[in-house]
Order: sequence, then C-alpha cells, then structure tokens
Amino acid sequence: MRYIHFPYTMLLVLLMLTASCSDWLDVRPDTEIKEEVLFSTEEGYKSALTGVYKRLAKQELYGGNMSFDFMEKLVQRYDNYNSWEVSNADRAKLYEYDKDDNARYSLATIWAEQYTTIANINNILKNLEEQGAEVLDATLFDIIMGEALGLRAFIYFDLLRLWGPVYSIDPGLKSLPWRDKLSSEQVPLMPAKDVIKHILADLDQAEELLQDDTLEGVVDHPFLQNRNLRMNKFAVKALKARVYLWSGDTSNAYRYANEVIETSGLSLSTDNKRDPSMTSEYLFGLYVYNMEEELKDIFPPSTSGLLTSTPAPSILYISIDNGRDVFEVGRLGVNDTRYKNQHGFLHANNRMLLRKYMAVSELSSFTKDRVPLIRLTEMYYIRGECGSLEEGVNDLNTVRKTRGIPSRFNLKADGSFSREMLIDELNKEYQKEFFGEGQWFFFLKRHNMETFHRCPLQQGMRDFYVMPIPKAEQEHGLGSRE
Repeated sequence: MRYIHFPYTMLLVLLMLTASCSDWLDVRPDTEIKEEVLFSTEEGYKSALTGVYKRLAKQELYGGNMSFDFMEKLVQRYDNYNSWEVSNADRAKLYEYDKDDNARYSLATIWAEQYTTIANINNILKNLEEQGAEVLDATLFDIIMGEALGLRAFIYFDLLRLWGPVYSIDPGLKSLPWRDKLSSEQVPLMPAKDVIKHILADLDQAEELLQDDTLEGVVDHPFLQNRNLRMNKFAVKALKARVYLWSGDTSNAYRYANEVIETSGLSLSTDNKRDPSMTSEYLFGLYVYNMEEELKDIFPPSTSGLLTSTPAPSILYISIDNGRDVFEVGRLGVNDTRYKNQHGFLHANNRMLLRKYMAVSELSSFTKDRVPLIRLTEMYYIRGECGSLEEGVNDLNTVRKTRGIPSRFNLKADGSFSREMLIDELNKEYQKEFFGEGQWFFFLKRHNMETFHRCPLQQGMRDFYVMPIPKAEQEHGLGSRE
C-alpha cells in the first residue's frame, strides 16, 4: 500500500478534503492518506483540487496574511493601536524580520503553508500523469491539470515576490527551492531568473490546457461553475501579465494585459456599495467559508467597534486623517468610492473600517465571503505602465472615472507629464485600489521605491524588500543565497 509522505516542511492537512469524500479516505496517522483510493475516482480528483483552494483561503495565506493582514502591515496600512501616538521606532520593528515575533512567525507560516500547498498540487499532477486519463474525461482532465499548473505558478510567483530580489537589480539572486515533484529530497535555492522560467513554463502549459475555458462556466456542471473563483483561462493570462512585468518584459506584459481587457468580457465596476470587493471585476478570487464568523473580530459588521475610545486591538482600522491622505481627498475630493463612507469604508469616530471583508447583510451570496486575488483594474494599470505615455494616462483616467473621480481631475499626457509622473500616479492608484489586498508592497518592491506613505524607516525601505529564508529551512541544506 502506497501512502503520501510529505517533506520536512510540509504537513498534509486533511481538511483539504470535503466531507463528501470521507467514505473513501483511510486516515492512518494525520499525515497519511490511502492515495490509490483518493485518485481512483473523478470525485477524488475534484475533492483534492477543491482542497487546494480551501488551503489558499485560510487566514494563514490569502484569507489573511497574503491579503489584508501581514502584507498590508508591511506597508503600514493600519492605525489599530491603543494609542494614536505610536512612534516610528515601534512601527519599524516589523522589518526586523529575524527578531520581531510577528514578522518571523508570519513569514515562516507563509513559507510553510505555501510549500505544503505546492506539495498537494504536485501530488495531483503526479496522479494525473500516471492515471488521470483513465479516470477523467478529456475536458475534465484538461481543466484540473490546467488549474493545478496555474495555481502552482501563482503560489511560486508570490513566494518569489517575497523571497526573491528586486528583479531589475539582481535577477540572479538564489531565492527559492523549486519543487515540482513529490519528494523528500533536498532541493537547493534556485536563481530568481530560473524560477521565472519555470513559472512561465507552467503558465504556458496551463494556458494551452484551458484554451476552451470561459468565465461563464458550465451551467449544468457544478464543478465548472464560478470560474472567477478558480484558476481560469483569464486568470492565467492575467498572471502572465504580472510575471512578465515583474521580469521586465513589458512587451509581453502589455500583450497579455490588453488581451484580458479586450476579451475577458468583464468591465470595470461602478458600484462598491453593494459589492465592496468588486467581485464583478474578479479574474481570480477565493471563496472563504464562514467569513463573517472568521473575521468578525478584525472587520466587525458595524461601526460599533470603532466608537469606543480604545477599539479592540484586533480591529484593523485606519484614522480618518490617514484615509484622507491615501485617497487625496484634499486634492481630488470626497467622491472616490474607494474612500466614501458606506462604499469602500465605514467612517465613524474619526476612524475608517474597510468594507471588503466585512459581513454586510445586504450583500447577496454572490458578492460576500470573497477574497480578490487578481482584478481587472490591475490589467489597466499594467497596460498603462507598459504602453505609451498617452495610453497610460488614458488607462488611469478610465479607472479613476469609474471610481467616482470627476473628469476635471483627469491626468493629461501633455508636454509637462513625464514617465516618472506616470509611475508616481500608478503608485497612488495601487495604494488606493488594492487597499487590503496585499498588492501595494509588490509595486513598491518592483520599483525599488526608497520610501512610501508613512514609512517608519529613516534609512528607507530598500534594504527590507527581500525576506530572509526561515531559519528552520536554512538548517536543512538549502544552501547559500550567494
């Protein structure tokens, strides 16, 4: 009998499997599953892949750390302190990655959880290659393999964006172990430029496998519905735009971003009151089961938690002054829906609470319990950054208009507007648009920005963009970064 055994960094989480598969699970200890049984049926493959999405939606990953929690704390988003007078020295402790308890724990957790998820994906891919064609019809085989490859690329790219270099400066930095097989063998750190090649190879294959995929899904096939909550064809193309932009290939980044804008069938949202996380723009997002209960202490469903003189430290709020600065209220006015009360935020007692992850009773089941991972606006920003100056200005104005900024504040691509000014405006847009989504840090890193709004570091940020390999991993032979 063959069982799944995971490498030292990985624990197989049995919660990855839905209740419907309990009849054909044989749990030995908690780290073993009877693999032959799991992958002997179509339902087994479906449940294994569904389990990957459930893992990604955990608070340790995109249901927290990689969205509104650790990634946003890296850019000092919140004011959730008992005192408003928190010193820059206290804020700066987060960047002592090997010493600060929060940073050290969060980074170790992200690394371990991501590699555990990769192990689960690798096991799915192994079984697909060995016997999947005998169990699945051709359409389902292509969908499951395409999603699995796209998800592996997605995870590795975020690992690289954290632990890899500022790519424009040092693409040869040894950054990550690349694991594409289920094995306990030690794998040394791979240079960032080679990790990029592997990521793009996975995405090329995923794009081919998912070529007939649509965001509409298949009405009478539950597993093929809600495609924007799965790694679909357009999510793969959008991820390619991200990867190419990160690696400096602006031509391909433009091509894929433009293709998504022109062919996905999605349009920019003008309503975030009924749809705070703008699910109608999702190219890829996650469903978080019971989000209302899971996040009630972080984003309570009303302003009551903000009204006390000292809100609970778990509540991730920002001050009204912080919000007005971020959304340029003094320059552009109060109509930006990403800022407005009862739209992007709830305002109370000189504080603001992000609505994207709140349990809002008037929302339908199709617009709540969601975490955005890639949205259409990012494609406009990527196309705008990679195209001509005029195209960039047009794309930014297009997004700003849908967010309620009056046309009299439109940017103008005249002789006084430079490429540097475009990047500065994009920086402001990433800061506004992706509040609570974990993307602004990556923009700052990609451009090697020296500082940012409310940066607490006197020496600037440039020495703190590359995360240290967790000590537990260093002890297991990953080798030097040199």
